[in-house]
Amino acid sequence: MPWSQAVSTLSPTPRRRPLGCRVSTTVGPHHPDAALVLSVLARLRTAQQRFEESIALSQQSRAVLEAAYGPVHADVAAAHNAEGRALSRMGRDAEAAQSYARALEIVQSLLGPDHPTVATGLANLAAVHIRMGRAAEAVPALERALEIRGSSFGADHAMVGFTADLLGDARRDVGAVDGARAAYGRALAVFEAVGGEDDPRLAHALVGMAALAEDAGDRAAARMHLERALAVQGADAGAEPRGDLRFALARVLVETDPARADAMAAGAREAYVEAGLRGTVKLASLERWVTDAGRPR
Repeated sequence: MPWSQAVSTLSPTPRRRPLGCRVSTTVGPHHPDAALVLSVLARLRTAQQRFEESIALSQQSRAVLEAAYGPVHADVAAAHNAEGRALSRMGRDAEAAQSYARALEIVQSLLGPDHPTVATGLANLAAVHIRMGRAAEAVPALERALEIRGSSFGADHAMVGFTADLLGDARRDVGAVDGARAAYGRALAVFEAVGGEDDPRLAHALVGMAALAEDAGDRAAARMHLERALAVQGADAGAEPRGDLRFALARVLVETDPARADAMAAGAREAYVEAGLRGTVKLASLERWVTDAGRPR
């Protein structure tokens, strides 16, 4: 039954039963239309930070879709991807990597190695690998994703900027300082080209540039990048990026402006708590720094 027809047969009383139950009753729980509704609900649960429910819904959706279409299908790949996203948000990165890897395998077999969706899969998996301390695996994947996106969208597309940004993180983690600086510089150039000098998307690359400067002992340059990042970072930035920026500023300012460093550390603490499980490790690192620096909590 077509999706539009399935929707038209639903009860007009929305409070009677949950959407998934109504579609399952109309077309049966093993129909692909029911599975697609489950996938929509899974994405909603992720947005609501109800991750365990999201994972269960994604797995249920995937089982129905695999039974209907087989294991190699675009909707099956989407279900793996949704499951990976929820697992990643919970900090269960090893499991997220497995889900992302399977989604990538499917889209490569369906679309070929040069499709933009393949680049998305490469970037998703690479981001998890970076968090797992496996940046050496992330670097070639991101270089390939950058190549695909540049060819598909053009050199000044925002997706090129995001990929270059992530590549900078991976290269920095493996000690490729010059390569990291080049990647961050490319991200900055793209976002300035598409959004101007105050584009909030500049913030992450500026934090990366500051980290390279801090690693080199150049606190003045690090502070310059971080102050600009603080000025452009949007109010709707995620909790983790907000925490990372403020923690970096606290470290740079602690000797020259300790009162402001304390305020930045407090802001970072608040952001990492808001980030939940994903912020736990970073929060512990912040608290160790506060103790070692002799700063008040």
